[in-house]
Amino acid sequence: MRVALILFLWLAFAATAAAETPFLSKGWTFDEPDGASFYAHVCAACHQADGQGATGAGSYPALKGDTRLASTDYLIAVLLGGQKAMPALGRAMSDARLADLVNYVRKTFAGASDDPATAERAAAARAALGK
Repeated sequence: MRVALILFLWLAFAATAAAETPFLSKGWTFDEPDGASFYAHVCAACHQADGQGATGAGSYPALKGDTRLASTDYLIAVLLGGQKAMPALGRAMSDARLADLVNYVRKTFAGASDDPATAERAAAARAALGK
């Protein structure tokens, strides 16, 4: 009886902990609902939450203040094609999610809100780059 009670309590705790687990992507695609979530769950691991980048086991460039972020097309191309050690994460995103991430990164770290990315623009870039 005691073992059954311990097992019941452990399973109840495990179910509660699983319900409180933060949302993360599953499998080979990204499921984050918006650019801010995607940045927090994926990009911040290398570029840091504040966009300052990091150096250690590798070199992760700062996004904050990067003048190349003034170009929407530049960031779309980097996300679809990768750059140096950064994988082509945009290939595992929908066009709408890719556009949302581009807009979030440009606005947050470069203060740019002009020339917004759209799903159509991301799709056109994907087709042009063959990605």
